Amino acid sequence: MQPTHIQDLPQLSVNYFEFSIFNFQFSILPMNGILIAQIGALLIPIYEAWQDEDIWQKMLAFASIATKTSIMILMVSVLRDDWMIGVVGVLILSVGNASLMLLAHVLKRMNQL
Repeated sequence: MQPTHIQDLPQLSVNYFEFSIFNFQFSILPMNGILIAQIGALLIPIYEAWQDEDIWQKMLAFASIATKTSIMILMVSVLRDDWMIGVVGVLILSVGNASLMLLAHVLKRMNQL
């Protein structure tokens, strides 16, 4: 027998985390919690790039930022079930780091002159 009404369909249970901060109640799905943790981890190389004067340390921090951002884009594409966003994340992951390596090579040659 096929279900004819929405009430007849089986219900899916979703596990989520509940917590409160300053009397505000929050409910976070596990994948959203991972995304929030990745945004927090993204602040570390941003702070490092802001503090350091060495160009190589800044490039390393920017490479880390680009990688973390593209991984976050891939997570959002999985959450939204949108493969076009995932393609953009893969392009940023591959082309962005390749261009950073070319820039590092040019800077190395400039320092040799």
